[in-house]
Parts: sequence; C-alpha cells; structure tokens
Amino acid sequence: MTSKTAPTFDFDLPVDRFDDEIANSGRWEVIIDENGTKYGEFLITLQDDSNQRYKVAKKRYFKVNQHRLQGLTELERHIDLFVNLPVLRGWKGIKMGGKDVDYSKEAAIAYLNHPKFYYVIEQLWPMSHDVLRFQKEGEVSKDEEAGN
Repeated sequence: MTSKTAPTFDFDLPVDRFDDEIANSGRWEVIIDENGTKYGEFLITLQDDSNQRYKVAKKRYFKVNQHRLQGLTELERHIDLFVNLPVLRGWKGIKMGGKDVDYSKEAAIAYLNHPKFYYVIEQLWPMSHDVLRFQKEGEVSKDEEAGN
C-alpha cells in the first residue's frame, strides 16, 4: 500500500537571503526627497513571504480584516497592511505643531494617508521588500565570494 503523504526531500539550502533578526526587528530608514526635505526616520521590517513572521502575520491579517479592506482604495489597503502587520514599527522626527509625535498605529495611518506624505509610503514600500536591506553589514554571499 502506498502512502498518501507527499514525498519529503531534504534539499541543500542556499545562503539565507536575509538575516532573520534584522528582518524581524527592523532597520531605520531616513526619507529625504529630491529637494533635501527630511520626512523623518522610519523603522521598517521585511515584507517577504520567506520571512516566516511576516508570512504568518499576513495570513492572520487577511483572515481577520478581509471584509473591512473591501471598502478601501488600493493605497489605503497598502497603508493599512504596512502599519498593522506591522511592517512600520516606529518613527523619529515626525512633528505636529513643532512637537514630536509619538508613534502609534493610528497616527501612522493618518500620517501616511495624508496627501503631503504619499512620498513617504512610496519610498518605504519598496524598501520593505528589498531583502538586501535586511542583511548584516559587510556580509558577503557565496556568489560574491566566487566573483559572480
């Protein structure tokens, strides 16, 4: 009698694409526009399904929020996902009335949904998908060692 379970393969794994600790604890990214205007510093984590924490959080997020998300625009859904997974974990240098604004999910959603700050999410979104940003400083891949 044959087994109905899928065969198991023990493949050799390539070098990790990113550092789990950095991917999950995050990196600080400074956002400065082409005019030299600094929007602040933002702590972001890795959005990649190879990142197990992100994959599990995303599955849970969509299960819980599926109906609520239907009424949002694509940009609003991206911002909601970015803040609530959370990919955005903190900020520095965000001010209101000249005073620092403490990071909160509610403040982040309001900030990123404000038309003056669309530039910030346009910069942070691709950064959060860039696995090269979530590697240890000075780490050399096997391909780089081989001169590829």
